[in-house]
Amino acid sequence: MKKILKNKKIIIGGIFLFLLLIFWWFKSVPARSTDSPQNTAKVVKTDLQIAFSVDGKLTIDSYQSNFLTSGKVAQVLVKEGDPVYKGQAIARLDLQELSINLRQAENTLRDKQAIAEKIEDEVKDNDTDETFAQRALRTTAQAARDSAYDEVLSARRAFQDATIVSPVDGIVAQIGFKEGQSISTQNQDSSVIFIKPDSISFVAYAEEDDVLKISDEQSVKVTLDAYNKEQFPSKLIYLSPLSVIDNNGLSSYKIIASIENPDSFRLLDGMEGSIYFVTKEVKDIVAVANKAVYREENQSYVDVRESNGDFKKTLVKTGFTDGKSVEVISGLSVGQEVLIRN
Repeated sequence: MKKILKNKKIIIGGIFLFLLLIFWWFKSVPARSTDSPQNTAKVVKTDLQIAFSVDGKLTIDSYQSNFLTSGKVAQVLVKEGDPVYKGQAIARLDLQELSINLRQAENTLRDKQAIAEKIEDEVKDNDTDETFAQRALRTTAQAARDSAYDEVLSARRAFQDATIVSPVDGIVAQIGFKEGQSISTQNQDSSVIFIKPDSISFVAYAEEDDVLKISDEQSVKVTLDAYNKEQFPSKLIYLSPLSVIDNNGLSSYKIIASIENPDSFRLLDGMEGSIYFVTKEVKDIVAVANKAVYREENQSYVDVRESNGDFKKTLVKTGFTDGKSVEVISGLSVGQEVLIRN
């Protein structure tokens, strides 16, 4: 019996020794963290804003001029890309046929004028007793004379309409015909298009809900896809009170904004982008990521990394937020590192 008890003591002692060795082994092995890497962010000084955007594109003021009479193009006096001034002659039709028409109209007018004067002379002494037949004859002759005069005016006007002049100081962007080509007033493709390069603007159409958020005092910026959405300071110059109805019956309203200092970039008609309207903004403030801030008992806190690498729970007072970052009124300094909470 004593031998059995002695053996039990030996076994228990061995087990105890074994557990003690395991304890010391685990203690001597460096601890392995099972926590995921901690994400942090810096406290920064920045501007925060809330804005909404409307898609649109750049537009340059353009003007189209057509020949207002038919004929053959005799001269094209400019080429695409040429600068022009208002009233400058751009192209002319062949005037030969127009000259013939004018001479014929003038000859007809002289003939009708002579007939009318002869009849008027015949009845000049019959002011009080002019017969109905005489009156009809005189009236017919006078009407024919007046009609012939109108034809002369029309033929003279055709000379003016046979020349296209520039309506603005600008640049010739497109010429839709060439010398020797026959022009018909029914073909509106035969035209000259002029542009004013300094008149570039951004045009968009805002839906009803967005229009109600727009005011003249708002800060406006335009971004262009061609320039990797770089922001261009802009100014709202027009918000149409008239709606445009799309195929689905939805209303939208035209917005026009000018871009400040457009000469610094190559801005082209049709470039697509967005216009941003800032509804609220704070500038030059201390801010931190929204995910760094948490609430406990109606107080806001962040975990700030200390010099030894540990994080210290820190009380902060927050203000304006744009949804991603939040203004820090007190409790943090620029450059501090804070823990981002998932």
